[in-house]
Amino acid sequence: APSAPICNAAIGACEKGLQWALALALLASMHAQRLGPSALASAAVIKACSSCWSWASALQLLEETRSARLCPGLAAHAAALG
Repeated sequence: APSAPICNAAIGACEKGLQWALALALLASMHAQRLGPSALASAAVIKACSSCWSWASALQLLEETRSARLCPGLAAHAAALG
C-alpha cells in the first residue's frame, strides 16, 4: 500500500495536471486506508476541483477538511469560493 507522502505527491501532480476526479479518488483512498490526509493534500484537491469548475466538490471538501480540524489555508479557501 502506498504511504501518505506518496499519495500527497500524487495528489499534488493531479492538481498541476487538472485531474480533479483522480485527486478526489486518491484522497478518498487515503481516508479508506486511514493514512490521514494532510491539510496540504486536501488543499491541493480543493484547488484542482476549483480549477476544473467542480465548485460543488471543492466546497464539500473544504467543509470536510474544516470538520476534520485541518487548516487547508487561505489559497484553498479562495479557490473553493472562486
